[in-house]
Amino acid sequence: MNVVNISDDVRQLFINSEALKEKVKSLEARTGAEQKVKERAVKYIENVQGEILAFNEFLTTLFECDTDEDIEFLIDDLGEI
Repeated sequence: MNVVNISDDVRQLFINSEALKEKVKSLEARTGAEQKVKERAVKYIENVQGEILAFNEFLTTLFECDTDEDIEFLIDDLGEI
C-alpha cells in the first residue's frame, strides 16, 4: 500500500480547500442573509479541513506501522469514525 502518494494527495486537498476558503471569504455579501451563508460556508470548509488533517495524521501513523498487528492495533485504537 503506497501511503506516501495518498498522503501527498491529502496535503494537496488541504491546500485546495484553503484556497477555496479564501475565495469564499472574499465574496461580497450584500445582505445579512448572504453574510450568514458566507460564514456557514467557511465553517463547512474549516470542518472539512479538520477532517483532512485528521486523515493525514492517520496516514502518518499508518506509515509508521511495521506489521499487520500494528495496523490492527491502530484501527482498534481509533474506534469508529
